[in-house]
Amino acid sequence: MNVFKTPQPDGVLSDSDVKDLAKDVICQLPLPGIEGSPLDPGDIWAVVILAAVNQTSIWETCKDNDNAVCDDTVMDWLHTLNREWLERVANRLLREVAMTILDPNRSRIVSIDFVDNPYHGTYADEEGELCRMHAKDGTTTCHRYCTAYLVSNGKPVTLTMTYVRSDEKEADA
Repeated sequence: MNVFKTPQPDGVLSDSDVKDLAKDVICQLPLPGIEGSPLDPGDIWAVVILAAVNQTSIWETCKDNDNAVCDDTVMDWLHTLNREWLERVANRLLREVAMTILDPNRSRIVSIDFVDNPYHGTYADEEGELCRMHAKDGTTTCHRYCTAYLVSNGKPVTLTMTYVRSDEKEADA
């Protein structure tokens, strides 16, 4: 596994380091569901990485980058992935990265946070996939995620994440 390594545990990561780290981690994820597609999986992951690093949407990323594939194409492909499988693989990679860039002998405070991604639309498969939130960006519905992270040198380091459904208690997440 080719994981980004900082010179010292808890070293400071630059914006460029974060982008390179995201690319190293995300590009290791297998890409099922695109057999027979003319798309290059690298083009899809490039959009996902840029959106994640810039903390923006797939739509915004594709709109602002002339060389990006169409946002509908990226989203259609992402919807073919098995969410539970992807979450399990991504969390394993996050743990490996965290152990690479953090000093495992230091005591840490882990924070848990819920992230609401405003959603303009209706649920795709079942009502429970969308959560209610306070009005934000013109909507009261969102996709909700729960992340566990710690702060190292003033930057959050995500240890794990999970998708939250509207019909499950926050404590269960």
